[in-house]
Amino acid sequence: MRLEGRPFVPERLRPRPARRRPRHLAMLALVPVLFLPLGWWRIDRVEVRSCPAVPREVEVRLAGIVGASPLTLDLRSVQHLVEAWPGVAGVSVAFELPSTLRVEARPSKIVGSMPVGAAWHGIALGGEPAARIHAPVSPVLLGFRASADELGLGLAVAERLEQGSSLPVREVRQVMPGDLEAVLGRTDQPPIVVRVAAQATPTERDWCAAVAAGAPPAVWTDLRQPHRVIVRRAP
Repeated sequence: MRLEGRPFVPERLRPRPARRRPRHLAMLALVPVLFLPLGWWRIDRVEVRSCPAVPREVEVRLAGIVGASPLTLDLRSVQHLVEAWPGVAGVSVAFELPSTLRVEARPSKIVGSMPVGAAWHGIALGGEPAARIHAPVSPVLLGFRASADELGLGLAVAERLEQGSSLPVREVRQVMPGDLEAVLGRTDQPPIVVRVAAQATPTERDWCAAVAAGAPPAVWTDLRQPHRVIVRRAP
């Protein structure tokens, strides 16, 4: 029996078309092979550009990262490890292919100093205590607690006296909260001592303007009162 010129073949005797294996299944089979090299990926070099504020022990700890997997390394934790130290203004951490970790610590700008025991420590621009330094940096702050608020007050008083009088400030001492004593003048000149309040008074502003204009200051002057100046001249 023929249909349309072709012999009739029962359904059970017809050849079945070959089934194609789904392509996505083949790709899944390759995934373990593709990720196999990552298991051997390790950091083989740590470059540290440090600053004096970072202790040697931290650099040794950073060197211990060699051999760790980049896939499990938390760069933020490395950054926090370094920037937690006083005197560090900022830290950049970057991983460079194929296997180098770079850590750079930027030191704070030292704008003053304070004695700590027999040593000197710097004071950063915001009043934060910084790292140990070899020699004092003016202005030297005395009698302040090692907090950014108190040290910041000492720096602010020194800055306003310098700007107002055009004289360098060597030292600022906190006698009592809100009551300060500053030593002005170059180191090769006799010291000029002024007693000031935390906030500038009218007498302080007038005194600074007169000294900046060339008036010779007394050796000791109390400028804390708004309308009264107490002067002690040299014998």
